[in-house]
Amino acid sequence: DTLYAFDSNGGKIILIDTETGIGNQVENLNYDIVAGLAFDSNSGILYGSDTATNFLLSIDVDSGETSIIKSLGFDSVKDLAHDPISNVVYGVDNLSDALIQIDAESGKGVFIGRIGFDNVSGIAFDPNQNTLYGSDLSTNQLLLIDTLTGIGTNVGDIGFEAVEGLAFDPNSNVLYGWNTYPDQRLLQID
Repeated sequence: DTLYAFDSNGGKIILIDTETGIGNQVENLNYDIVAGLAFDSNSGILYGSDTATNFLLSIDVDSGETSIIKSLGFDSVKDLAHDPISNVVYGVDNLSDALIQIDAESGKGVFIGRIGFDNVSGIAFDPNQNTLYGSDLSTNQLLLIDTLTGIGTNVGDIGFEAVEGLAFDPNSNVLYGWNTYPDQRLLQID
């Protein structure tokens, strides 16, 4: 299985092999700070949030062709997650400490609620349990985030610092994390 990531140093999409944890740069997006990515398994679209422009992006995973959908209406959307059951894109805005719901066609973000943690950087949706997870960089905690209220609940310590990204593989039922300090590692989170 493959996970998607973004290399802000090179402006490229990275494909990460979940078996080995090895990433390969594949496509240059011509954007500097794509902080969040979410794959829509229904349409095959990879969504990105560019924090330099505050745009929601649509990325063709085969060609790397990127289109601007529109402004998100929030200034620091650090990560995205897609719920394939209800076909909803969620985002976490660090400046307002909020969970937002994003209309994938218009790009417009709508405030759901404050998460209650200061530095949520990664989110991932588990369609098997209908659960949105988050990672808080300030406390290194794994969170459950209520998609109706935005309120985050502490699940426990992740066991690693700086887990900035999360992804969920519904086929293997595995929650992955990506930590960036002190080393870059792909993690499986129980």
